[in-house]
Amino acid sequence: MTKNSRPAAADQTDAQTPAPTTSEQAGDPPAENAAGAGEDLVHGRALIDLPSHNLKCGEFGALPYETARDLWASGCFDPNAVEA
Repeated sequence: MTKNSRPAAADQTDAQTPAPTTSEQAGDPPAENAAGAGEDLVHGRALIDLPSHNLKCGEFGALPYETARDLWASGCFDPNAVEA
């Protein structure tokens, strides 16, 4: 063994393998799979009129995951809203 060499076990650290995170831990809206749709949908409330998704401001609906994520990030959709 040379002066700069280390045992093989010392090269394997937890830092090399990040812990898995869920989409919610990563800051993404929660996704639900619609029965038979084959696509993740996110239920929430439109914060502005979303005519391309047939939602008016304040209405609840379901959007595809990626669309909901983008609209949530821009402040146009709230996946955490619940109907009273």
